[in-house]
Amino acid sequence: MRRAAETAEIVVARYSAGFALKAIAWDLGITPQRAYACVAQHKPGALKDIRARRRAATAAMVQEHLDAGMSRRAVALDMGVTTETVRQLVGSPLRVETEWTADLIRKLRKAWAAGLSTRLIGLRLGVSKNAVVGKAHRLGLPKRKGAIKRKEPAMEEAA
Repeated sequence: MRRAAETAEIVVARYSAGFALKAIAWDLGITPQRAYACVAQHKPGALKDIRARRRAATAAMVQEHLDAGMSRRAVALDMGVTTETVRQLVGSPLRVETEWTADLIRKLRKAWAAGLSTRLIGLRLGVSKNAVVGKAHRLGLPKRKGAIKRKEPAMEEAA
């Protein structure tokens, strides 16, 4: 039977080498909570440092997948993380600001007057449909009739 100090040294060494705490605990016959406590007690800064190194390595791997042409969703599925984690790791913003130049605004007004759909205008201008709708609203362009047709309520005849 190992002493607690020996167990703690083994846990810290294996965790520093990149093994998961659950795997270490299983291998040594201790609980994952005990393994975590060993690392936290015997090497307080280890968890933070190791997590930072792992995060950097994971971010590099995610970026390699994205550079290879994989979608964020495919990368997330491949690596077993959420798409939000992928977004956080590569540091892309949730919102992409569109710089509305005078030329873009002129093209938007022309396409809007021609009656093109917001989706088609967005594709032609290289912006999202929602960016087109928002800019049209801020420019005060006339509202469009919605694609959803509502039925008139049936009038009951008075008897």
